[in-house]
Amino acid sequence: MKAARLRLIVAATLFVGWLFYLGYLALGHGKAVVVSRSQLLQTVSAVKAEVTLNSAGKPNSRVEIRETIAGSPLDAGEIEIENMGEAKLPGGKPLQVGGTFVLLLENSRVGKFRIAAPSTGQGPDSSSKLFLVYPWSQEVDGQVRKQLAPP
Repeated sequence: MKAARLRLIVAATLFVGWLFYLGYLALGHGKAVVVSRSQLLQTVSAVKAEVTLNSAGKPNSRVEIRETIAGSPLDAGEIEIENMGEAKLPGGKPLQVGGTFVLLLENSRVGKFRIAAPSTGQGPDSSSKLFLVYPWSQEVDGQVRKQLAPP
């Protein structure tokens, strides 16, 4: 009877230890950013851009293009983005810090751009009002390049 009890205690200890180890692994990894496929489908040009904030803490409509990642090439330099003030981070969080971001753009007027909105699938011109921008990382860059690569 003592051997059975000892085996039970050892097995229970190993099981609890395994659960703690899995919890440690799960908490040790940050949340991965997933680029919206429906937003990519609306995109004409994906760019890596430097975004700054105005005195009110909102993103400036003028951004500095660093690189065209995919789609129609844009020259490096400043461009105006009409809906930049409405930009949100993945998860719907407001954009409250400047930095380098991946912007998925669509044409709005001649020489003007807007952040592409993901389609909701509810018929023509049924894009959502969630204009997502993604903090630049190798992972986000790779997702965009892979999804928008020519066939």
